[in-house]
Amino acid sequence: MDKRQEMLKLVEEFEVSRMTQRDFSASKGMGFHKFNCWYRMLNIEQTGGDQLQGFFRVDVGTV
Repeated sequence: MDKRQEMLKLVEEFEVSRMTQRDFSASKGMGFHKFNCWYRMLNIEQTGGDQLQGFFRVDVGTV
């Protein structure tokens, strides 16, 4: 299994674990920042990379 497949498997495990990223990465013996980086990268690949996760444009107009 290559590194990408390994990380994809871990991300899938995380999503059903109901743990925080910090707790999950610690339980797997890996650093939080490394796991978070992989999680974001794989999430961007799955969404097509054209969406900002958690943000949307709000047009407030003029007052």
